[in-house]
Amino acid sequence: MTNSNYKSPVIVFGTLHLEPEQFPEYAKRLEAIIEEIAPDIICAELSPEQLAGTQSCNSKPEQRDVVIPTAKRLDIRIIPIQSPTDEATEWEKRFKANDKELRKDNKNSIILDYLDRLSFKEAESWQVLMKRGDCIENLQLEEHDLFPQARDELEREIMPGRAKLLEEWNESFLKRIEKTVGENPGMKILVIAGLWHKYWLFNRLKENNKVIVYNLHSYRSDF
Repeated sequence: MTNSNYKSPVIVFGTLHLEPEQFPEYAKRLEAIIEEIAPDIICAELSPEQLAGTQSCNSKPEQRDVVIPTAKRLDIRIIPIQSPTDEATEWEKRFKANDKELRKDNKNSIILDYLDRLSFKEAESWQVLMKRGDCIENLQLEEHDLFPQARDELEREIMPGRAKLLEEWNESFLKRIEKTVGENPGMKILVIAGLWHKYWLFNRLKENNKVIVYNLHSYRSDF
């Protein structure tokens, strides 16, 4: 049910790129929450080619094995918010070139290696939590936005070129989400993207006067 006189509810949901076969509880809960929210549209972290099945989606197994089949079963339209492959490939080339240039400086290389190790340790801890019954609910707590936000702030301060490229990638997601909102006034939209994108998209969408932005917990409080 839609009404163009009301702001569109947009629920921003963060996922981890985990194989459902290895983390069945996580996959089961993700499917159940899509059913619970019952959105009109899912804006998914997929390229058009990945959604169409013409390109591998193995890097995002939760999208491949849970989000896409659940949306099809429930007749929910999916809008891909990741750039088409040619644009994504060009961005990746620029990002790798920037990384290579940064690592010519020993101090930058040490910082990047340290941040990567922290991210790896965080991912390991998540894999333990994702086997619990409250895995999805835990993942959506605002406290888990602190590490990616702090890392982004550090990179903006000491590696502005890298930060600008990462911001550009997030901006491309935001642009497609806001286009979807504009073309579908009043519809309930569920954004499903990697956890590292969640806080950024949530904060920027709050600036859009056409939407009311929720995370899972605030959505449940209102609905």
